[in-house]
Amino acid sequence: MSTCLQPTGGELYFVATPTSTDKCLPARIPALDGIRGLAIALVLARHLISVSLEQADQLDGWKYTLWYWIKLGGFGVDLFFVLSGFLITRILLENQNSPRLFRAFYLRRCCRILPLYFSLLFGVFLLHHFVHADPLRSLLFGDQYPWASYLTFTQNFAMAVGATTGGLALAVTWSLAVEEQFYLGLPWVIRWVPARYLPWLFASGIPWALLVRFHWNDWRSRVWLPGHTDSLLTGCLLAWVCLQPGALAWLQRQGRGLTALLVILGGGIFVINQMPEYYVWITDTWMTLFFGVLVLIGISQRGHVITKFLELRWLGFLGMISYGVYLLHFPVNSIVFWLLHKTTPVINNASDLMLTFLGFALTLALATLSWFFFEKRWVKLGHQAKY
Repeated sequence: MSTCLQPTGGELYFVATPTSTDKCLPARIPALDGIRGLAIALVLARHLISVSLEQADQLDGWKYTLWYWIKLGGFGVDLFFVLSGFLITRILLENQNSPRLFRAFYLRRCCRILPLYFSLLFGVFLLHHFVHADPLRSLLFGDQYPWASYLTFTQNFAMAVGATTGGLALAVTWSLAVEEQFYLGLPWVIRWVPARYLPWLFASGIPWALLVRFHWNDWRSRVWLPGHTDSLLTGCLLAWVCLQPGALAWLQRQGRGLTALLVILGGGIFVINQMPEYYVWITDTWMTLFFGVLVLIGISQRGHVITKFLELRWLGFLGMISYGVYLLHFPVNSIVFWLLHKTTPVINNASDLMLTFLGFALTLALATLSWFFFEKRWVKLGHQAKY
């Protein structure tokens, strides 16, 4: 089954229709699992390799070449935002008239996000009291913000004031705070804003984010929600567009155009890679547009070489365990380096690079166990809440 928007009295609503005849959005899109896997792969490349190379005694030769090509991996977070905006908005639009919308949505989100997140907080709390050796303690817990901020998903405000994400143990959680703040209000927007205004509201995310990042080109725009409305609302807009009657059929006929647009935007990434950090207020939106086209190709172009890549099983598996990988990779890699080298993560030679891959492998193992024996059970519990 699939869903399409249908007009009624000037407004829009959803009806379920067979996928074999209506050319609507299919219930499951395998390429999107691969996009999630690609997003976490980009983040790992940035955090485990690029950041460690920046700590090297000398950044030259093969180290500089490797660093140069993967330093933009941090934009994988923006890909997460685009994909998340698409998936969540699709769910909300499909169920916008359900009397159980809010209860089901928030229960499902809590069951997906909170169990592993609070488990991480508890683990970090224990490590904080038992790990006293420096530099590991300073690396994991240095400049840590009040526990109350992490418990309430407001740590990104503290990080903006402190101009740092704090110790590596919880550094990545700013993006969870941004997402939870966004999704706290999104269901109410979709429920109560007239449907004819939704695409304009979603499209406003791009100029708004550009304005915010231009005005506050510092830590505030990096970790505050207003600095990421372009990526999140672009995902929302894509969901709205794809659910319009006939939209998927039209997109399926635009394979060459979408490919050309992706190539053009991809070519611009080479320019972005050489721009000073000051211009990040532009580069975030450019990458968002690139990722948006990538999502459209994955949705509409079955058989396309890019879609075939995104549908690779190993990439989909990486996407499936991506939440655990995202939360665990920094502390796991830091502990591996400390236990085996008594140093913080750094790549000075091939031996350090192999140690990084060991940290990566251990992260994958822990995230896999977390998914199958912990997270998956909570997700199934959450899905008992029906829309």
